[in-house]
Amino acid sequence: MSTPFDAAAWNRQQYTLQRIRTDPGFETYFRSLRLPFDAVTPRDITCGDERIVGPRVTLPGCGILQSDAELEAFSAALRDCGLPLGRLRRHWDCGAEQLSGFTEAQISAGVLRAAKILGVPVGPACQMLPGGAKIGRALIVAGKPKLNSCAFEGIAPYFCWAMSPSFASDVLRYVNLSLAAMPERFSAHDPFVIAIVGEAGDAEHSVATLRSAIAAEPGIRDLQQTGVAIIVGADL
Repeated sequence: MSTPFDAAAWNRQQYTLQRIRTDPGFETYFRSLRLPFDAVTPRDITCGDERIVGPRVTLPGCGILQSDAELEAFSAALRDCGLPLGRLRRHWDCGAEQLSGFTEAQISAGVLRAAKILGVPVGPACQMLPGGAKIGRALIVAGKPKLNSCAFEGIAPYFCWAMSPSFASDVLRYVNLSLAAMPERFSAHDPFVIAIVGEAGDAEHSVATLRSAIAAEPGIRDLQQTGVAIIVGADL
């Protein structure tokens, strides 16, 4: 089942993406949001698709691509963060599911396996913005994983770096998954936006530190050089 293209939703998202393509623009946009940080609202665990709405933390393909060990590490990181959790929820037209090559039975079994390891129930399909493949693509990453995605429309809050050797390599992992799911989608004219929320007064989790780490990843560096990906950020 596909979601019909909605020109109004697409235009709103494109306007947001245009606003956040510079550091000052992203900071102005972020400070205009209500409750971007929220330690009370339960987050569903969903794929990273930017069309998904509601408070959530992201896990590509709802965990079907991850090993038991990776999911256990992700679960431990969530517990350490203290975010209240909701349900594990799939969505229509999932790029990770399509790339997996799994049958529907295998996908369903994988989601149940992930839910058991994460200790959350499986919920209904996600509510999504219309837009189909024309939807924009942006990713917000934080020095500390406390973003509440209900503050954003068309931007994925990212939390799954417990599954890779480093925070930066996991960002690259997500970007590569997006590029594979949407080939020929991005260009210097319409790049993938990586927006960093740093911690003011915390050098380890500042924009400067996180930007350096992400930009040092060879794959990200190559995308920056061609203009296919850009990095912006603000310490808040």
